Formats: sequence, structure tokens, C-alpha cells
Amino acid sequence: MSFPVLPTAIQDYFDAVSAMDFDKAAACFADPCRHEDPVGSPVNGSPAGVKQFFAGIGSLFTSVRLFPREAHGQGSEWAIAFRGEGKGRNGAEVVFEGIDVFHLDASSKIGELRAFWNPGPTIAKLTA
Repeated sequence: MSFPVLPTAIQDYFDAVSAMDFDKAAACFADPCRHEDPVGSPVNGSPAGVKQFFAGIGSLFTSVRLFPREAHGQGSEWAIAFRGEGKGRNGAEVVFEGIDVFHLDASSKIGELRAFWNPGPTIAKLTA
């Protein structure tokens, strides 16, 4: 089974996060948007809020790679199992996994992203 071609905004999102280009990652989102990462945390409602989120968590890393492992979707609705690998500023190496659920808006930007993962163990390792 081949991996599906992801919508441009979603592929660009994964590529931008992996490049630690948080301006480009934020540009993948519509304005307004709904970015809940992880689910249950405060919602970012704009690309500026998304950028601020990534700049905050990104400050813990010297490098990070975020890539889709499995994707199911059609049109504007996608659920993607992801894997993250990174190295912290403290030298710690981390691996984390989760599921991102995307909804694209009429302009094919990310209108909503709900990230299902537990950042606690990763953050703890990066801040130890």
C-alpha cells in the first residue's frame, strides 16, 4: 500500500516544523483557525498564536523532525499518525508519537488542527 499524497498545506506543515521554520508552519493556517495542541490545552485562534506555540516548544530543541507515519483522509478531512524525533538544547534525545486531525478550510489552508499526544514525558526529558 502506498502512502497517500497529502494536501499541500498539511505536507508544508510537517516540512516546516521539521525545518524549525515556525513562520512557514504558521503560514499553513487560516486566519482565524483552531489549533489545539495537545487536545485539552488552550486553543490558538490565529496563525500568530500558532507561531507563538511553536516558538515556545521549539526553543527546547536544537533539532526536530516531525513526519507522518500513516494518513487517512479525503478532501478537507485528514487524520494522520505522526512520529517526532528531536534533540534538546540539554542534549536529550526524544521520540514522541500522536495523531493529528486536520480540517482544511475553503482556501485549502489548515482551518483546524487537533493534536492527540501527551507532551509531558517529552517536555520533562527536554527540561531535565
